[in-house]
Amino acid sequence: MLPGIGWIAVVYMWQGRWEEAIRVGDENASIAERVRSRQMLSLARAITGYARWIASGRAEALQSVRDATSWMEDRGGAFFISLNYGWLVDGAVACGRMDEARRHAARLFLRARQHERLGESMGCRALARAAAGAADGDATERYLRWAMRSADARGSPHERAKTQLCRAEIEIARGRRGEAQSLLDAASEAFEGMRMPWFLDRAGALRSRL
Repeated sequence: MLPGIGWIAVVYMWQGRWEEAIRVGDENASIAERVRSRQMLSLARAITGYARWIASGRAEALQSVRDATSWMEDRGGAFFISLNYGWLVDGAVACGRMDEARRHAARLFLRARQHERLGESMGCRALARAAAGAADGDATERYLRWAMRSADARGSPHERAKTQLCRAEIEIARGRRGEAQSLLDAASEAFEGMRMPWFLDRAGALRSRL
């Protein structure tokens, strides 16, 4: 299981509260160093690495996620390692490193087959964006379906709303404004209800493109 303070940081990340995730992750790292728990330290560094990448846009922040994940893999992994794979797929796609994205995706889907799906929706959304950018409509739809299926399997409203947001962005690029409008309405209502202003702002930015 994730340590309690680790869960707090992860929830902050799910909510788009990046600076708070970094703060709690750094606190977790300090605790891990004091108690000499390398597993807790690896999780903390993965969390803060991904959150810093989102907050700053600096690709080098993702190296902390790669290093932490490699350490976990060398020691047999961890129950929650699909989170790391989801973060790594997302980062690799955004940086145009598709070979790396595919390697992490293979591990992500293996974890999903083992019923560990924490990072699955995130990774599928990233792969859907990559497929859409490559004009591969079949792959785009497949990954979006997988992302929604994973969200439903976990009973996760925030993953469902994020997948609607992702599909809306893709539909806008396709020129399907009506479909995008409906998706943005649903996602925005969910983000507002869950108090996720960062994602609500992203939905607003997409709405301005309609």
